[in-house]
Amino acid sequence: MTNKNETGGPPQRLSKLMDAQEEIENNLWGRRPMMFNHSVLCSVSLPIRNPHSDVYEKESGAVSLLLEAGRVRTTDGWRKFGLPYGPRARLILISLVSESIKNDSRTLSTRNSFTRFAKDLGLSVGGYQLRSLREQMTRMASVQMKIAREYEEHIDVFQGHLFDGMRLEMPSDAYQMTMFPSVVSFSEQFFQSCKRAAVPLDARAIRALSSSARDLDIYMWLAHRLHRIKGKPVNVKWTSLRFQFASSKAHMGNFKRDWTNSLKRVLMVYPQAKVEITDYGCRLYASPPPIPKKGSKLII
Repeated sequence: MTNKNETGGPPQRLSKLMDAQEEIENNLWGRRPMMFNHSVLCSVSLPIRNPHSDVYEKESGAVSLLLEAGRVRTTDGWRKFGLPYGPRARLILISLVSESIKNDSRTLSTRNSFTRFAKDLGLSVGGYQLRSLREQMTRMASVQMKIAREYEEHIDVFQGHLFDGMRLEMPSDAYQMTMFPSVVSFSEQFFQSCKRAAVPLDARAIRALSSSARDLDIYMWLAHRLHRIKGKPVNVKWTSLRFQFASSKAHMGNFKRDWTNSLKRVLMVYPQAKVEITDYGCRLYASPPPIPKKGSKLII
């Protein structure tokens, strides 16, 4: 049995993980609730912490991501809110992409989906938790994104806002302070790309890992990467892992410890994943995706 020392997490997180692990391994009721994220954003992730910068870059293999902070209209004029970051930004994006695919619509009511998603994650729908979610939603709504994928003969680039339209509501209390996007519309290009390149994720795993940005990043990376391995296992160096999941300036010893603990938590809720820690980094083996392609009842 996995214990606190093996995962480096607090008892509450471990309890949540163990409950999800039992349900996923036993596949209670034969149901597999699904969520989705764009395949590119399973390879290159949002900032883990507030970068305190208006620009953020990340690369992974042939894919690169550039984020630039935008502005949102407030009662005081156009205001820059900074870049989205942390676990809540990831959860928001996963939630909205999932709703968009489920409803086959690029226009979404964040008021309805937001409250439901917060409750589903066990978060309060009032006070600090909801204000934090709303702040990340505002940052997400204004960010400008560029995604590039390199091929042998050319480079494909997406550039623009994630959302090409939104409806802003006036603050309802003194604590909110900002106008909140209650309706958003994914850009047509991003919406169509999501429909072509969405990665299915187990909603139970997402809920269990919801308190850690790095746990979510590793889970989504493995969900996208492992089932695409053909033949021999793939070795990934510690330096490459640090570059992808942290920064080149991160202390290597601390990164190895934290990344290894994150991986242990991820494997609790992705038991099909075959990953081995080595002296040089990790070794990835061909593994089934967390959501089987056939033969099980899926719940979107």
